[in-house]
Amino acid sequence: MKTFYRINNNQKFNLIILVFLILIGCGPKTPEIDGEKGVQTQEQVEENQILFEEQLQPEIIGGRPVYDIRNIPWQVALLEPTRDINCYCGGSAINQEWIITAAHCLYKENLFGNVVRRNLDEIYVFANSSNLNSGGEIYDVIQIIEHPNYDDVSLDNDIALLRLSQPITESSPNQFITAPDINEYIEFRKLGNELDISGWGYTNNNGNGTGILMRATVVAKSQEVCVNNYKVINDKITDNMICASGTFTDTCFGDSGGPLFTYIGDRGVLMGITSKGPPGECGNDKLFGVYTNVFNYFEWINNQCGDCLQTSKNI
Repeated sequence: MKTFYRINNNQKFNLIILVFLILIGCGPKTPEIDGEKGVQTQEQVEENQILFEEQLQPEIIGGRPVYDIRNIPWQVALLEPTRDINCYCGGSAINQEWIITAAHCLYKENLFGNVVRRNLDEIYVFANSSNLNSGGEIYDVIQIIEHPNYDDVSLDNDIALLRLSQPITESSPNQFITAPDINEYIEFRKLGNELDISGWGYTNNNGNGTGILMRATVVAKSQEVCVNNYKVINDKITDNMICASGTFTDTCFGDSGGPLFTYIGDRGVLMGITSKGPPGECGNDKLFGVYTNVFNYFEWINNQCGDCLQTSKNI
């Protein structure tokens, strides 16, 4: 969510005053409420929900459509319990059983404005289609593993694993994304090197979106510059984060949990997980998109899921 949380701590708490919001992203609608008793009507609830989503959820700015999921076969969407066609977060399949996403995607805001953890039956995984309105498969989640040191203020350690109820169907020979080894990691962290981003949702800051998966190319940015620029808005960039963006190109509201990746040969390599950005704005030329640095968590991931994440050289 870039619950993108493309939102800093102060603005996050300011948003709590939006009471009686319905679930983040694509949650079910609440019943009609009597407005004469000082309680919000259904229309007001939905208006507040739209406002909340526009401030929180990231998606691709300056992207291009992906009509064949086999071009990015590991990309999945996280859906609300209604299994609605809209997604609230993204993720990446790392083997037939496990999805990697952002830890903040495990949370939602309830009807009273409180941030609460999602239960197992409140997350579905949509895979094997780039069109949310056509094709694809939906999987139940039977296990959630959140990083124990996840910080919901700075979004440090913004990483989580989801275990599927049944093996994901392999529709491509390179269905699952891999991790970089040390040499690949060093190479692709160099300034100016190109990386890819992908996700469903808003394609501009006005909230327009699409049911077709979008992708775009960004470049690696200086960690020092990123740290200093985010200090201006009192937000923290840690060594567990990667900064990347392009000219008017960025993840935005709804892409959270999705991949920052590259290709080595015909295999995808996961460099980062969409985590956060500047509050209320995507495509800022100074406040870059921020991604969880997957390389730092390679050992932790495999300790949780029995070596589910491989490097391209181990396949």
